[in-house]
Amino acid sequence: VLVNGGLNLSVRDGWWEEAYDPEAGWAVGDSRAETADDDDTDAAALYELLEREIVPEFYGLDEAGLPRRWLARIRCSLSRLTPTYSSNRMLLDYVERLYLPAADEFRRRAADHGAAAAAMHEWERRLRHSWPRLHIGEPVIAAGESGWRVTAPVYLGDVLADDVRVEFYAEPRGTEPATVIAMQRGDPISGSVNGHIYSAAAPATRPIEDFTIRVTPARDGVEVPAELPLIIWQK
Repeated sequence: VLVNGGLNLSVRDGWWEEAYDPEAGWAVGDSRAETADDDDTDAAALYELLEREIVPEFYGLDEAGLPRRWLARIRCSLSRLTPTYSSNRMLLDYVERLYLPAADEFRRRAADHGAAAAAMHEWERRLRHSWPRLHIGEPVIAAGESGWRVTAPVYLGDVLADDVRVEFYAEPRGTEPATVIAMQRGDPISGSVNGHIYSAAAPATRPIEDFTIRVTPARDGVEVPAELPLIIWQK
């Protein structure tokens, strides 16, 4: 539609919720969640747009017989929307963000007869063997002036501390993205085998009930969880 000069008239759902520009097209209703009661409201809004804006602009010709306002919308749509919402942009994203980094990583792993790949395989084998004995202790959470402060004992067992990442995590909620905060390793726990106190500070913009602690593998060049789907959650 965009590359052929078509203009969009739709509810604000899917791509149009992200792309909507009042200079480049029209929206029926708003972006709130649709309910069955909205059908009549949307129908009325559609007919009003057709009567008051779309039909007058399409048939509103100047002395040269051109619908100038309609053509202005087409130019706006072509210039603002087409570069972003197109297969060209999508393919470029795949090439730059996925294919080229993957090719670079393959060459790195394959160098020296696959030495890096062999080391990663051995690292994965050791991690999988020791992973079941890793666990998270009871956290302590306190409210401060700038947000939440959390500390928790993490017992790594035979897992090396540098091989994992401990995070204070909250899932996405509504339009808010996930919150992932790296926890810092502190003092060892007296009397434990490879146990450490981890701590982090979190903003008070989200309730503490949204957060939990998790442990995931960590190694440069390894895509977690795609390549190594190991994770420990606070119980």
